[in-house]
Amino acid sequence: MTGFERDGRYGCHERDPGRHELCVVVTEVFLAFGTERVNDLPTARSEPNFPGLDSGDRWSLCVQRWVEAVEAVENG
Repeated sequence: MTGFERDGRYGCHERDPGRHELCVVVTEVFLAFGTERVNDLPTARSEPNFPGLDSGDRWSLCVQRWVEAVEAVENG
């Protein structure tokens, strides 16, 4: 389940320092990009009951991670 609160919603939350305010559809390229930056989203983990993501999944994303991805694309 996505969202900072794992409630299927995204938005602003006082306790969310990462600002998970964007809803995205992840791609293989994005998942590889995140894994290179210590954000391994494809790997399942028992805590916090995270099944891992596949290309095409929807996910709440930190604003800063999105900015990093955009800058990486722009800089080739």
